Amino acid sequence: MINVLVTSVGGGVGQSVVDSIAYLDSKYKIIGLDLSDTVYARNQCDVFLISPRINEPSYLQFLLDTCEQYNIDVLIPGNDGELEMLSRNIDLFINIDVKVVVSPLNIVASSRNKFNWYKDYSSIINIVPTALYSEYVKSPDSFNEITFPVIAKPAAGSASSGIQIFLSLAELLSDPIPSDEAINYVVQPYLMPMKTASDYKTLNKAVQERRLLQLSEISCQIVYDLNSEVMGIFVSKNSLKNGVPVTIEPVTDESILAVIRDIAEKLKSEKLIGPVNIQGRLTDQGLVFFEMNLRFTGITGNRSQFGFNEVSSVIEAFTNEGLVTPLISNTARVGARQVACTTFYPLGQNATSIILVTGASSWAAKNFICHMSKTGFLVGKKIILSARNSAGLKEQLEHELGTNETREFVYIGTRSEELSQSIGLTDVIFNFASARPPHGNHKIFESTMFNLSLVDLIKCGNPGFVVNMSSQSVYEASFDSLCYESSAVTATSTYGLSKHVVEQAFSSIPKYCKGTKVVNLRLGRLWSGNIEVDKSQFPYRMLDSMLGDGLFEVANSDNQISMLDVDDLSQSLLSLMELWKGDNELPTTLNLGGVNTSLNQLVSSLEGALLEAGIKFNKLAINTESTQSKSVVISSHLAEQYGLNSSRNLVSSWLKLLTLYNK
Repeated sequence: MINVLVTSVGGGVGQSVVDSIAYLDSKYKIIGLDLSDTVYARNQCDVFLISPRINEPSYLQFLLDTCEQYNIDVLIPGNDGELEMLSRNIDLFINIDVKVVVSPLNIVASSRNKFNWYKDYSSIINIVPTALYSEYVKSPDSFNEITFPVIAKPAAGSASSGIQIFLSLAELLSDPIPSDEAINYVVQPYLMPMKTASDYKTLNKAVQERRLLQLSEISCQIVYDLNSEVMGIFVSKNSLKNGVPVTIEPVTDESILAVIRDIAEKLKSEKLIGPVNIQGRLTDQGLVFFEMNLRFTGITGNRSQFGFNEVSSVIEAFTNEGLVTPLISNTARVGARQVACTTFYPLGQNATSIILVTGASSWAAKNFICHMSKTGFLVGKKIILSARNSAGLKEQLEHELGTNETREFVYIGTRSEELSQSIGLTDVIFNFASARPPHGNHKIFESTMFNLSLVDLIKCGNPGFVVNMSSQSVYEASFDSLCYESSAVTATSTYGLSKHVVEQAFSSIPKYCKGTKVVNLRLGRLWSGNIEVDKSQFPYRMLDSMLGDGLFEVANSDNQISMLDVDDLSQSLLSLMELWKGDNELPTTLNLGGVNTSLNQLVSSLEGALLEAGIKFNKLAINTESTQSKSVVISSHLAEQYGLNSSRNLVSSWLKLLTLYNK
């Protein structure tokens, strides 16, 4: 796992960097920084931190401390304003073994000032003629290359801030820029597109009206490795809206590409590393450039969708010296950028007010609902219950809990429209939707497909916390070994394979929205409870036989088995929810096995429960000659570390089951 620190993730550049690698969650851990916690990229970062402003004295030390705290491998700047500071202090990061994606100070500083860049690099790059405003107004005749119309703009400015248009020399001299500002301004000819270009007339009209209108640009991205060798070049014509690229068309014109390759080769002597972006315009005088930025750009994420993942390639080149992956792209595509939307909770304010239970008519889910009700947890909560037969579930819960307790319950079906709206409302989802082996393979298949569709809806809805009920069946049975969360998953049954597939689907949700935390609970055999009897449970059949004909035979009585009281599951779910609400780190997978016991011990505990209740019973036939067979027994040690403790008293679980049996 490579730890990557990205700054200013709320800006276009930082956001685009995160877009490029957020889905590669098994490869990179992203620590994102920004001034605000209400930025889109927060849902894409594994860790999100509020940072000081770039110009604050504490900013550099904050970066160094963060790098050490999170064991950062690569730091990627997302803001122009920090490039010089990072380059100037590069040794501080080298000393703590952090690679910073920033080029040498001399070219970084030059690129940050338009006049210096023109002065230093116009011999190898066809840069628009640039003069200091203060010098130009003193002697316009000395600058024959400055032709009207012209623009005056801050030498160190970015985007279109502070730009003014002048149509003639007389106009420029009659409306001077205030002297306190003029010292920082430059003058350049206005770069008009070719007269044959589709946007020429529109742009010319805007210039004559002294309106700044940015309609298109040529963007050239050159990427270097640590040895300043070119890893790849991507050239595109970008259509702009309010100065922001919205359409990206790869350029395949060899005459243009040859110019960029030549520039890339000549710049190698500057010991550049990482990304270099040069922006220009196709004019009647050829391709002329007006800006260079030594960083990734706002369309870096879009370029990755052409196969040109410059961020991932740079990280790999920085962390695996000598391993350089050439960057190529699919130039048959066209890129598009629009507004993206997301939701999340303010930092430290996770909410648990609205709860959605899917598969709510299952035996385990109904016990969970009753547990929440009887423990008073539902006071002040809104609970949404999804079931295929929502009317039947409503009737049963009203009978069990009373109409007064259930009057605030919301019942929905399983249609996508209902679920989508409910997921958008929901803080926490508990997914019990599942078919079990007795239901048959067709039902298991239907359940799997429902869960996969549910995952797609959750990816779009951004709930805060999701717990998916899985099973110990994903593990391979053995004679004597415990299964841990790290144990190999070797599902051999249809049911076990279904559970594993569904687990993987739920685990993928944070790839799309890291603001949603997902836990897959691998459960032992559920039993006991407080609402109805699941007659398919073998504990029920044991009890029924002991109180009846006693014909139930216990084979392989030394076999170990994980028995989880459904009430312990219910309490563990509430505890998990409170842990998430408190911003505690939680694992993606947790075993919750309950009591690990032999079948012999289980029978003995049932006899003890019946004796305690004063009930006569028949002894069960126990085949003592049989040998132990393979079984799955899971370790709940990790769950216990999170305070998820199961009752060790088998007798109390039997007594609850006996109460239900007698009903």
